[in-house]
Amino acid sequence: MIFPRRKVPVKHDCALHDCRRPTETPAHNNKGRYKTRDFAEVIAQATEGQGVDVIIDFVGEPYFERNIASLAKGGRLIQVGILGGGGSVKVTLEQILYRHLQIIGTVMKSRTQPEKHAMIKRFREHWLDRFEGGASLEPVVDSTFALSRAADAHRRMESSENVGKIILTLQPEDLV
Repeated sequence: MIFPRRKVPVKHDCALHDCRRPTETPAHNNKGRYKTRDFAEVIAQATEGQGVDVIIDFVGEPYFERNIASLAKGGRLIQVGILGGGGSVKVTLEQILYRHLQIIGTVMKSRTQPEKHAMIKRFREHWLDRFEGGASLEPVVDSTFALSRAADAHRRMESSENVGKIILTLQPEDLV
């Protein structure tokens, strides 16, 4: 998830993506292209070389160098996962220092139960209400599947055709 200065989220699928109007954005024209296009090049082009303010990355090492390249001066990389692998990354200190970058790493797994509860409470108090009807934040939902169709949902995810979240729902037949 990438947030440029224009307040329009950018996904790692190389697409500018406005959560308020997901069907009217370039994201739908670039589905799955993160495997064939360099998202750092797309971000540079979309931001006229300025970069983005914040990147929240779940992937890790495979994206790290391009994430750094995609940040604007004073930008922040928030590393919240290593789904694509951890290990060593390479970055020159000049990149961080001269561009005034911040790299923040965090995961829930290593936190104590009271810390997790406090984080959830802060989220609920400061952010959750923004997801309610017409507020400033709206989740982008690509598709919804009954739990009994989890295999179909997984195939949808593997196809890289989704733009937004794929949700599994519980139906009465799933509770048997």
